[in-house]
Amino acid sequence: MEKEFAQYNSIAVVETPYGHLKGFMDRITTKAYRLYEKNGDLEKLEYLLENEIIDYYYKKSIGTVNPDAYELRYINKN
Repeated sequence: MEKEFAQYNSIAVVETPYGHLKGFMDRITTKAYRLYEKNGDLEKLEYLLENEIIDYYYKKSIGTVNPDAYELRYINKN
């Protein structure tokens, strides 16, 4: 998974997604548009996308990674 994330290094990847990112975008696009159309709040949209992508990739990684033995590394966005 880390190798896949390392490839996501430009807006071009978002504009033409592939792999798991494409699957995530296919799954979340309608929900994201509906949320934004409803209230136009970018903070709520960002919160939705962050939480959904974490959950999506966690579920995808279960088959390849043992969560109990994995060292989590966090990025502080502040």
